Amino acid sequence: ERMRIADENLGNAREVLRIIQARFDAGSVSALDLSQQKSSVASADAARASITAAQARQLAAAAGLTGRRALPPGIARNLARGKPLPPGIARTRVPQGMLSGLPAIADHEWRIAGQDLILVAIATAVVVEILEEVFE
Repeated sequence: ERMRIADENLGNAREVLRIIQARFDAGSVSALDLSQQKSSVASADAARASITAAQARQLAAAAGLTGRRALPPGIARNLARGKPLPPGIARTRVPQGMLSGLPAIADHEWRIAGQDLILVAIATAVVVEILEEVFE
């Protein structure tokens, strides 16, 4: 049921984006309006693909990926939703065995950062989601 609602919300956001894009092309709405709706579509897409930390922990355990160390406190402080990925961390991609159980999100990728599972926008390297202690 939750996924059906998320799919519906995403479809609605994309339809509104299509309308705003047409109005922008005609000169009747601002670039800010267009940008805000693009952000709404991205948020709806991320919400559609949300996964709980408990589900991710089960996938990690099944793939034998537990027992990782936490990030050092100084680096962990710099890892936050909505901020660019700090340099030098989270270069580890999720192995295919676990990746197949995670939601696939266009233009995003799942990565491992210490004990955490993070979702990163590929084009901007901005952290979209952090699921903490998945790989503990």
